[in-house]
Amino acid sequence: MGLDVQIYFKTKTGDDPDLPDWLPNNFNLYKADEDSPVGATHEIQTCVRFYGVGYERGPWPLISSVLMTLLACKDIEVVWYDSDSEGVEDMEVMTPKYLSELTGHYLAYRHGVFE
Repeated sequence: MGLDVQIYFKTKTGDDPDLPDWLPNNFNLYKADEDSPVGATHEIQTCVRFYGVGYERGPWPLISSVLMTLLACKDIEVVWYDSDSEGVEDMEVMTPKYLSELTGHYLAYRHGVFE
């Protein structure tokens, strides 16, 4: 068992967003519940492994495509991304800069070691 991805977001109206792209298979959109970050209106549920600095296991190209879709959506104000290892109160806010940094890390990281 490993760490899984958690993705939440807040829309401007609370309604389902008009996403600019389709979500990949096994990435499902739901209304947020009481276990979501404060202010979140929706979550993306999936069982893929988390990808982050120090935990380079999940399919970053797939995860990052979902995050780019959310960040590009005019209806979405805030996106949160983290693993399921911590509580939602400490989740990272995903920004274009943070997405770029993680992508740079992914491109520099090869099979568990930096080249």
